[in-house]
Amino acid sequence: MGATFLWTSVFVILVAELVITFFLCLPLPDMVHGNLARLLLDSPLLKGIMFVLQFLAMGLVVAIADAFTSIKGLKEKIAEQTSQDRTILLQQALDKQRLFRTERNLYLAGFCLALLFVIGRLLSLMKRNLALRRALKEAEAKSSDVQSTTTTSAQTATPVKGSAAKKSD
Repeated sequence: MGATFLWTSVFVILVAELVITFFLCLPLPDMVHGNLARLLLDSPLLKGIMFVLQFLAMGLVVAIADAFTSIKGLKEKIAEQTSQDRTILLQQALDKQRLFRTERNLYLAGFCLALLFVIGRLLSLMKRNLALRRALKEAEAKSSDVQSTTTTSAQTATPVKGSAAKKSD
């Protein structure tokens, strides 16, 4: 029962990761994408998400280790059966079925772990993109401020032709 729960939860996590990755990779408008990034990355929610991701990564590493030990034990058992006795065909078929399931579970856990790293990288790229957008807005604001002050100071420094002629008279 415990092993079935473990691999069912790995499958559920994998499906959730696929959905999250799908939504993170959707080509959304800049306004929606920016609001989503601010919501995820500026709030204390990010620390909670990172903690959950680290916890999931540790659990997946344990699941992969469990799959490796199960595969090793099943391969040894199958090797002993073929070298000792050929009359236990049903047991051999069941062991090969268990080996197939265990290898499938290993691939599920490995893909789930890889997708977890992809989600982490996507989140870090979103955070970097948000910081660059903020820096760009600040630079544009400073540039417009500098441009407006230079325009106003240039207008006050340039004398009008009519007023310069009157002062010289």
